[in-house]
Amino acid sequence: MPTHEPRSVPGRRTVPFSVVDPATGEPFDEAPDQQPGELDDVIARAQRAWHGWREDPAARTVAMHAAADAVETAGDDLARLLTREQGKPLAESYAEVARTAARLRYFADLAPRTRRIDDGRPVRSEIRWRPL
Repeated sequence: MPTHEPRSVPGRRTVPFSVVDPATGEPFDEAPDQQPGELDDVIARAQRAWHGWREDPAARTVAMHAAADAVETAGDDLARLLTREQGKPLAESYAEVARTAARLRYFADLAPRTRRIDDGRPVRSEIRWRPL
């Protein structure tokens, strides 16, 4: 199940916008700008990926746990970046990183849930939770 089509989509703007440290007012990085027309391809790829994502809860679980692992592995760097980008206290950034990983794991574990209902009749019924 291809869950996504990885590809960077650079903006066409000749001058990228600056990412500014709110504590100093100084730029510390740059990011490409995206124009509304450029988003059509990104949205189309996301819609194609959604269909496979929706139908394969096992792959969704694996992908979301991998994302949680990546967030935890990069936790120190992510927390420092959040603090620099948003100007929040470092402890708050660490808490945000931990919450992000925990939420990814929570929703990953919901993905494969299927509940079978046995009401004594010779039919099979089940309830499945699937993403919209």
